[in-house]
Amino acid sequence: MKSRHQLHALVCPLDWGLGHASRCVPLIQELLSQGFKVSIAGQGNSLELLAREFPELERFSIRGFSPTYSKSGNMTGKMLGLIPSFIFYTLYENYILSRIVKVQKIDLIISDNRYGIINKKTKNILLLHQLQIQPPANAKWIGIPINLVNKLLIRRFDECWIPDYEGDDNLGGILSHPERIPSNVSYIGPLSRLDKVNDSRTKNQILAILSGPEPERSNLESILIRQLTQLNKKSTIISGKPDEKIRQSEDNNLSIIAFADTKMLNELISQSEIIICRSGYSSIMDLDRVGGKALLIPTPGQTEQEYLAERIKNQGIAYSIEQNQLKLDTDIPIAMTFNGFKSRNKQSILSTRMESLKSSLLRTSEI
Repeated sequence: MKSRHQLHALVCPLDWGLGHASRCVPLIQELLSQGFKVSIAGQGNSLELLAREFPELERFSIRGFSPTYSKSGNMTGKMLGLIPSFIFYTLYENYILSRIVKVQKIDLIISDNRYGIINKKTKNILLLHQLQIQPPANAKWIGIPINLVNKLLIRRFDECWIPDYEGDDNLGGILSHPERIPSNVSYIGPLSRLDKVNDSRTKNQILAILSGPEPERSNLESILIRQLTQLNKKSTIISGKPDEKIRQSEDNNLSIIAFADTKMLNELISQSEIIICRSGYSSIMDLDRVGGKALLIPTPGQTEQEYLAERIKNQGIAYSIEQNQLKLDTDIPIAMTFNGFKSRNKQSILSTRMESLKSSLLRTSEI
């Protein structure tokens, strides 16, 4: 048998909002605790978030597919038009990755929703929560070819990890638990960089956490600034822009912060009676972790968020409202009548799965 260098893992999230990067934080923490050498790759705000959380890690820029939303609201036409761009960037990121793997001697790649981040010389894990993609209500037909392609892409990876509970009491519903599940899928439990907060939230604060692609991130920020300044309540907006090094302003009862790292975010949540945020899956995992009341605002045209918001609302957990109908003076009191999220303990599923993966990699390296 031959001796082996320290196992080297590369983690690369999609740059479409901050959720994909934020849920990679506990993954990276687990990799480091298991003795892996870890590098990070990506682009834009997602890479900047990971660089701030782990400044000691080597990072690589890999430009990938980064869609924007249609200003006309015709997301079906918009997404069909982006197919050539998706194919191009999938091939491009795969080419750049091959050079990194060769020079850095990568053993393990964890790709969060980046289908071109895969290499035949490494162990390849795809992290995602949508085994079944929700098509727009006015174009259900498109769901069949999209989900067929999605399944084919998933099967190219050695393993597909779903950050959700395996049983009926799950977070993703039909998104993560479709009727037919690919054979390489494993459920590793929800991933959140946050810790459970103290329930003594006495400062009566409203906390709004922004994320997601433009222009809708900025559109919601403008709406929230206008409406929160009219409320006689202490409020904070986290703009979700880690690329802005210094930006913090305060006007009357409203504070605006460009970016909050994990420690600051936990502190702000502990001081808040309600959280306003998108209904993205990573936000749902965070709320499942910290618990509490929430007002969910799905990104217009994003069917996944619309589905999750409606599902959670029907379960009586949190109120949701469409962005163009938002009226905080009436929506917040309604949201406070809902049951809220119940904080759940951290699961050991990820640690167990990572230990098994490490043992398998070490056995392979010694052959």
